[in-house]
Amino acid sequence: MAMKITAEMVKELRERTGAPMMDCKQALVETDGDLDKAVDALRKKGLAAAAKKAGRVTAEGVVASYIHAGGRIGVLLEVNCETDFVARTDDFQQLVKDIAMHVAAADRIGEAGTGWATWSAVMLDAIVLQAAQAAGGAKAALEMTVEYAKTREQFGKPLGAFQSISHYLADAATQIEGGSNLVYEAAWKRSVGQDTALHAPMAKLFMAHAYRDITQMCQQVWGGVGFTIEYDIQLYFRRAKQLQMSWWDERYLGELIAAQELD
Repeated sequence: MAMKITAEMVKELRERTGAPMMDCKQALVETDGDLDKAVDALRKKGLAAAAKKAGRVTAEGVVASYIHAGGRIGVLLEVNCETDFVARTDDFQQLVKDIAMHVAAADRIGEAGTGWATWSAVMLDAIVLQAAQAAGGAKAALEMTVEYAKTREQFGKPLGAFQSISHYLADAATQIEGGSNLVYEAAWKRSVGQDTALHAPMAKLFMAHAYRDITQMCQQVWGGVGFTIEYDIQLYFRRAKQLQMSWWDERYLGELIAAQELD
């Protein structure tokens, strides 16, 4: 004979699991009133339900910040969910806050009070990579522009045959060669454990500026067609300016270099 499921049993299971009332009752029925087995059954059911939802898009959510007492530890956190309705609920807001507090307590990078030094060390590595990206982008933009200058004719001859354009292309090639060597120097210093406080900012400052200037020149060679989405040169032109302004801009990089030179 099946065990009678009472309201008290359902209530206790709900308190232990937080599952809906009918799910708790069904689990108790399936396990013949065994609370421990019912808890395990609900856990397995929850995992199965979660697996079915794993592929759903979570395009809504909350970006929250938490500053620990004293202002020496801070967390910026993004937690996503399926709908903005869920994101606005008190339970979801509390969940985000709890996660942020756990991150602040357990996932600190570096010792207390060393946040800026840790951030700067990471950024020195990052800007070497950004400088390398700028060098590669400038080289790709120049290569496609040189090819265009060889094939596009105006007044009966290729664009590259005009002295002014050929000099522009030559200047760009010189900038890329010089800037790439500076990037290699910064990357080599990082790879052997030497200080990059001078060469990393130099590489990012020079190569990002060159990338911006070179892609601007390339756009002038291409003319109006270079701004259409049918040609990739417009992508490099836009990316160059974005890279120049992000990951420490020119003014701050100049301050870093000046500080090293004047020290």
